Amino acid sequence: MKNFFVNLKDKISTKKLVALIVAVALLLGSATALIIYLSKNKKNGTIIDNETTRLVLASAELDGVFNPFYSSSASDGSIVGMTQIGMLSSDKEGKVAYGENEACVVLDYEVKEDKEANETTYYFVLKNNLKFSNGSPLTMKDVLFNLYTYLDPAYYGSATIYSTEIVGLLEYRTQTKNEFEQKNFNKQFNALASDRVDRLVECLDNVYEANEGVSLTEEEMILALTAEMELNASDPAYATVVSDYNLAVKYFREELQTDYTNSKGTAQDISFTDKSGNKVTLTTDTEAFLYNEGFITWNKDEKKFEYSLGENSKNMSEADAINAIYTSYVPGRMIEVVSFWGTAQRLLEYFAFLEKQAYFESIDEEDRIKNVSGIKYANRTEPVTVKGKEYGVPTLDANGAVVSGNEVLSITIEKVDPKAIWNFAFTVAPMYYYSNEAQIAAFDYEANFGVQFGSVEFQDAVIKNPDKIGVPVGAGPYKATTRSGDGSNVTAGTF
Repeated sequence: MKNFFVNLKDKISTKKLVALIVAVALLLGSATALIIYLSKNKKNGTIIDNETTRLVLASAELDGVFNPFYSSSASDGSIVGMTQIGMLSSDKEGKVAYGENEACVVLDYEVKEDKEANETTYYFVLKNNLKFSNGSPLTMKDVLFNLYTYLDPAYYGSATIYSTEIVGLLEYRTQTKNEFEQKNFNKQFNALASDRVDRLVECLDNVYEANEGVSLTEEEMILALTAEMELNASDPAYATVVSDYNLAVKYFREELQTDYTNSKGTAQDISFTDKSGNKVTLTTDTEAFLYNEGFITWNKDEKKFEYSLGENSKNMSEADAINAIYTSYVPGRMIEVVSFWGTAQRLLEYFAFLEKQAYFESIDEEDRIKNVSGIKYANRTEPVTVKGKEYGVPTLDANGAVVSGNEVLSITIEKVDPKAIWNFAFTVAPMYYYSNEAQIAAFDYEANFGVQFGSVEFQDAVIKNPDKIGVPVGAGPYKATTRSGDGSNVTAGTF
């Protein structure tokens, strides 16, 4: 359990503190426990002194993925959300909220419907005085960087902005204007990904057959797969067999870790009735994990639990339990892992991304569809009117920060979609932190938006850089710091 320490800004009463707890609990979700340490007595009306009192929020289990683009668990998302600011907010009635007094990026907003073209355009006027936690300004560059990250065909996080029918989005993501090719775009890459898994299974099967009755070590498996690659050296498709195997092993261990995390606190939910009619349950997190993985079963005839790893396995540590399942499959049963476990689907998805990347890299620069036509910096070169107010071309400094005026973003979608607005409420994370020098230098508002198009390596090595996963940065009300409050030298290990 990881603790996050927050100093209270003012002296507040216990009653007000309780109200704060309720509000934060609603923010973080029902799974989050809040523990308050009071420096004085606990009677009603006690004054809490922020000089001597610490507010401790004890979160539920965390994955440690504090990245706005790739965070997926509710507990991680709660932490990330405190550091971020969204394009839009919502009021107490659940309606879209924006404006100077709202905690969001948008100052003003308007929807214009073009019935003749059967399109709807959303106009967003950006505030020009927002800053990220390091003091740098939040500008149109950051907004476009976030949009193009979420819309990139190599992005594989949980956000689904790409599901909105933005004008020009499909041809951008497929790099073709042919509607038939757009509709069938993913099929070809899914087929290539499936072939790649089949090659791995073929080589594993050959190794098992050649070593029947022999228990191979992981090192021996790598050597055997290398030999399979050499036997098929004339076919370049086999050149990735060893790296694909290593990736499968990595994914499998991560899957087991996730399975253990998901098993925590569920042992009492796994219950049966014994011969005497009494309820029998598992008792430990390890037992729940082993049961979910099939290493503890319920014997219907004997009406008791059976432990394939021995009854003492219930007392294994988390690491030992995960390793026990891991060594049961690696390397001797990897065909099962890459064919039936969750790892199999993850491999297929990743291989499909790699095949798409290879396709995108083969497109000549002059033939590339460089942007989403429905997304525009609306007043970059000429004024635009939003709700009757004209917004002229803003004045920017050399770094793209607004000197005067306001920047206006427009997004045009096909037809009318009342739910689309909520997809445009995405958080705006800083390009300076989540991109890299090369992409930032190439940014031009037209064909380069701080994201290397269609690149899985860019997503993995830059946006999902381990440091960026462990330490979130945004323009929200809080920033990541060390326990002592140092925000300038914080790392994934000290946050």
